[in-house]
Amino acid sequence: MPRANLRRNKNHVLFLAGFRDLLRRLSDVKLVLIGQGTAGDPENSEPEVVRFVESEGLCGSVHLLGYQSNVQDLLQTLDAVCLVSYKEGLPLSLIEAMASGLPVIGTDIEGIRGVVQRDVNGLLVTPDDVAGLTDALDRMMSDEALRRRMGQASQRLANEKYSLSRCLQQTQDLFQALASCQAKPSAG
Repeated sequence: MPRANLRRNKNHVLFLAGFRDLLRRLSDVKLVLIGQGTAGDPENSEPEVVRFVESEGLCGSVHLLGYQSNVQDLLQTLDAVCLVSYKEGLPLSLIEAMASGLPVIGTDIEGIRGVVQRDVNGLLVTPDDVAGLTDALDRMMSDEALRRRMGQASQRLANEKYSLSRCLQQTQDLFQALASCQAKPSAG
């Protein structure tokens, strides 16, 4: 996950459990986790993530990269991005992945559901559904044509909805609407 924080809300242990089960089907897949926990944060899940990886024998298949400043370069090496949070606002990590042309998998919650269009640019799974996540990961990793189609849709959606030019235009439109409200004389 680009610039991710390893926090309990992000539900990395579910992701790791789904990936562990995926390895029983597809033994040649690798998982990259980008991000780190913050010392002193009561929600820091990095120790849990490390324990799970070690206790489940995933060290050869899971790469914990910690903080990375070159996220855009790393995205170019991935096949898909997954975010299985319990709650999200606007998930910038998914938008970054989409802009890079990657398909996405996420939990079917507000925030993620607003960015991931089911079976268009990605797959949505129920929170805490390990079997459903494993099936979604399997479907995505087993079908290169699906990844390519969804990746293209992701890039198109990111450009249409979240590009800098679109954001600037929306901001300008808002300021113009506010200015026109101010310019109207009030009835009195």
